[in-house]
Amino acid sequence: MELGCRVNTIESVSEHNLLVEAARQWRPEAVWRQHFHRPCPTCGRDSRYKQWPIDCAYVALAIRNFHDSGDTTGVRSALAILTALFDRLGRYEPAATIAGFAASPLTSTAMPEFNTAIAHLSEVLGDPTYESLAHKGETMTTAEMVTHVFDQIDQARTELEHPS
Repeated sequence: MELGCRVNTIESVSEHNLLVEAARQWRPEAVWRQHFHRPCPTCGRDSRYKQWPIDCAYVALAIRNFHDSGDTTGVRSALAILTALFDRLGRYEPAATIAGFAASPLTSTAMPEFNTAIAHLSEVLGDPTYESLAHKGETMTTAEMVTHVFDQIDQARTELEHPS
């Protein structure tokens, strides 16, 4: 349970790797809620160390777990992290669409990197384009957004593994 609190103070790659390994091994089967949250805390931090495949795997696992359990709030939280990640990767249009769905008082309050990403997306895309894409995401159902996100993660992974 201390993992989530510790993530914000990571200072080195080796400290980060130790935390990721601990997160992989920590699976309290009796505490399902913590199990669903376990992958999520490290997601937004991995890209700082250029480990996008790890980010991708953790975010996808978190989204799948939250969606399978019917936890829409958890899905939105994981999507807020993915928004920030896609923004950092330069995948602005998918990030804006995902941000529209992920936006909530909780994600805006609990995840400052989400707010930073939204401001950057508005700047890069322009307010009208950002608003249009965000509205598209806002009007999607959870199932539609989850399908959309997994398609976007697959596309990003393919583009990063096989650059043109």
